[in-house]
Amino acid sequence: MKNKIALPIIYIALFSALISCSEGKKNRKDSLSISGLNKNGNIISIDLDRNIAKEEYNILYTSALFKKATPVILETAPESLLGSIDKMAVFNDLILVIDVRVAKGVFAFNKKGEFVRRIGSIGNGPGEYIRPNDFSIDTDNQLLYIIDNQRKINCYKLPGGEFVNSVKLQDENIRSNYIQYYNGKMYADANSYVDTEDECMLREIDLKTGEQTACWLGNREYNRGFNCRFGNNTFHTTEDPFYDSPYSGPKFVQLCMDTIIALDKNGVIPFISVKSENFITAEDIQKARKNDDNSNISLSSKLVQMKKVYQIRDYLEGRDFIYFEYSIGTQTGTVMHNTKENSTNFISFVLDDLIYKTNFDKQEFGILPDFIYSDKDGVYGYVDTHYMEEFIRHVHEDKLNPDNAQVEKLMKLTEDSNPVLFYYEYE
Repeated sequence: MKNKIALPIIYIALFSALISCSEGKKNRKDSLSISGLNKNGNIISIDLDRNIAKEEYNILYTSALFKKATPVILETAPESLLGSIDKMAVFNDLILVIDVRVAKGVFAFNKKGEFVRRIGSIGNGPGEYIRPNDFSIDTDNQLLYIIDNQRKINCYKLPGGEFVNSVKLQDENIRSNYIQYYNGKMYADANSYVDTEDECMLREIDLKTGEQTACWLGNREYNRGFNCRFGNNTFHTTEDPFYDSPYSGPKFVQLCMDTIIALDKNGVIPFISVKSENFITAEDIQKARKNDDNSNISLSSKLVQMKKVYQIRDYLEGRDFIYFEYSIGTQTGTVMHNTKENSTNFISFVLDDLIYKTNFDKQEFGILPDFIYSDKDGVYGYVDTHYMEEFIRHVHEDKLNPDNAQVEKLMKLTEDSNPVLFYYEYE
């Protein structure tokens, strides 16, 4: 979740690239038909139109959800230097993080932030990967799975990180960038290199053979027929479509989807239906393509100017709430759904009064850490390396709340330090 106080994030470059992808000319027949979703009698329905037309401010303070925020300063050493945190998870006493682009690896720290080990390394040998895209944990068997950009899934034993085996994904016409292990099964996103009558977006992988054993979510029904390719290559968003949950099964949502999907013990089910008259349609996408003048920026601008909802992202489940963001034009909206009361609020700003001394009227507030992972006792957020300079300035300018932020621990940070985690604990 991005800083609500900063200007809204604009996805013009990414979205223009996605929409302007050329259609492939090949056709193939899928070996497996797309499975339907299991029924869910308790699907949550959220109407965004209740919020889109409103102009009032609705401020959420982190102290309304949590009792305190404790910093976890990740040790900065040559062997543990991170450029970013693209995903994190907690396994027993280990904090596992992945840096996809800079360090290109998965790193383990203890809960004090001390570096423990790197899991796997760059290379073509056993237990090595070229560039890891994602990871997922089989907690029952204490196994860590890492998928790289060469269609290979490596398996390691936790907590020691010993290499177990690897499997190569078999269908060269489908690319998977993200994985989710759940209830004895490995799920992956699916991006087809070639045209089919209806492409699936979610599939199950056999970890012994690398073959696809089932698939769900035809893109005509679940994301308005949106697909994208550059010639014979798939261009994908940089956001993981899988979201862990400590209370129910993992969730899945991709670009142009208006339904958040749950991986349930009984199968794949719809979990949240997001409604809006302003949601982007298949006709909008086709119109933008037809009117394309071969200028990516021009095409993207046309879509953004429609002020249509085109993305649900940054999903998080807390003890009594569900939190996610949606993109509409150049702006970002925030949804907070109370699961106990079955009520929904729309948030204009999130202010972190646990970390900062805040005064909205005087425009005194700091950087909201990106919430990235939750367990049953709280939520982890982190200050990305891009914001470290500003965050360190806030530390030295006495802008932090000394009751929670443990300022003395943060005074030693430098611009070259690893990203800082904060653990927000419930009452």
